[in-house]
Amino acid sequence: MFPVRKREWRKRKRKPSEDIERELGVSPQIASVFVNRGMTDSREISSFLNPSLKDLTEPYLIRDMKKAAERLYTAIKKKEKICIYGDYDADGLCASAILYDFLSLHGANLTVFVPHRMKHGYGFHQEVVEKLKAKGVRVIVTADCGINSFSACEKARNLGIDVIITDHHLPGERIPPAFAILDPSLNGSGFRDKNLCGAGVAFYLCIGLRKYMREMGEYEGVKEPNLAVFLDLVATATVVDVAPLRDENRIMTKIGLEILKKTKREGLRALIKESGLSFENLSTFHLSFIIGPRINAAGRIADPISALHLLLTRDTLSALRIAKELNIKNQERQAIEKEILDSALKMVEGLSDEDRVILLFSERWHPGVIGIVASKLVEMFHRPVLLGAKDGNIFRFSARSVEGVHITDILRNFEDYFISLGGHASAAGFVLSEEKLIGFKESVTKYMNEKVKIGIPFIEYDEDLNPSFLSVEDVKLLNSLEPFGEGNPEPVFLARNVRLINPRKARKGFLYTLVDNGKGYPIFSDDAVPSGEFEILYTPFINRDGKISLRLVDIRGA
Repeated sequence: MFPVRKREWRKRKRKPSEDIERELGVSPQIASVFVNRGMTDSREISSFLNPSLKDLTEPYLIRDMKKAAERLYTAIKKKEKICIYGDYDADGLCASAILYDFLSLHGANLTVFVPHRMKHGYGFHQEVVEKLKAKGVRVIVTADCGINSFSACEKARNLGIDVIITDHHLPGERIPPAFAILDPSLNGSGFRDKNLCGAGVAFYLCIGLRKYMREMGEYEGVKEPNLAVFLDLVATATVVDVAPLRDENRIMTKIGLEILKKTKREGLRALIKESGLSFENLSTFHLSFIIGPRINAAGRIADPISALHLLLTRDTLSALRIAKELNIKNQERQAIEKEILDSALKMVEGLSDEDRVILLFSERWHPGVIGIVASKLVEMFHRPVLLGAKDGNIFRFSARSVEGVHITDILRNFEDYFISLGGHASAAGFVLSEEKLIGFKESVTKYMNEKVKIGIPFIEYDEDLNPSFLSVEDVKLLNSLEPFGEGNPEPVFLARNVRLINPRKARKGFLYTLVDNGKGYPIFSDDAVPSGEFEILYTPFINRDGKISLRLVDIRGA
């Protein structure tokens, strides 16, 4: 099997109206960028460019929200022990920190549990429920997990523990018998944004609980807690979990990024400093590729509780110590990742280009790192990838998919093989016993090769627009669409008949001069490309000198 070398270029086809062109005072090409992101009139443009917390959807529209708020209020008043049960990834850890901090503000009797990836595996487990019962826990609030934990919820109910699930993953056929389930993707939820991450759902529980406590008169004569202080964590989790940056997610992430730049949270401040970043220039890129991996490193190859301590600590020295530890763990994770990727690429050589799935496993791989490698293989070979690592007498798998192939729905056809399964359209995790491994591989490979259609890999661009037709004001307007990410990609343009000259090595990647209509522009590329005349896809930005620079997205002969 060979990696995909070329990707089709596809132009987004939405046409701007003259009203939008007049409203923005720009060319049709620039107006198209806004239309391509779903904006059709001046009101939508204003709302998108100037998000406000006042525009967040009413919390009670999430199914079971008021029921959950009432139960937590009662638990707080009665000093019942509440356990926050979080997932071990960045989303789950941020969600846990939000819930812990908010409930602590109201004097809740709290404990917290985060499963160890190697000792417990993903999810909400019934054996842990029994231990929590022995410790006197009366209410469990999950964070970024639980929607498919039927047996654990059933065990809790039988033991007299009320479970409040906060999750964003897709539910299976059976809904767990929890006291309350907060999941925007669940049928019966009238919430606008079905794409909140786990921390987003946890944040909304705080909004809902604050509203209920307001209704109960708890804030009469006292200042209500300012929930905006939690948006640094919500923004971090939303970006790292690759949630679409639209609707609620855009509002919370855009405002959260500004809060993050001035955060008083000692752990995040230490992590940003240890990563060598400047607070004023923080972006979604830094969250995705620098901050997020360090938070995730603990849950991947060590004990995730250290990362939670980092997010909760108010001690500067403790924060710096943990941040340094996570930086070291991330370096270890990178070394493990390289070993697994090299090993997997050798295995892929024996597969046919006709195979529509890459399904590999090894006893030598680390279960905490295979998900990252699966994502890289998807990018390289443009087909679903399922990677498994041995853990005792079971195999833990991480699955990643391509656009148009809902990997969790496909895997549900094979649930008889699994000990557990969870996920969404583009990613899944599952566990199966070693004796079922070969039968599963044969069945899934046969199914995928016969029934799954994989489209041509492509890159979308907004408009045909050579950089010589861009003004600094145009690019500044485009930059106002930030934060960029899933659901709100950076603007990409097609430029024809441009020349690349003067190649040189940059601090990261390569730097060239692009010549278009007699004008020269600095253009950055991750990879070395030859000099000459080309058609390119590019993204413009404003450099430190206040002038236009470009980032190369793709290139082909003119």
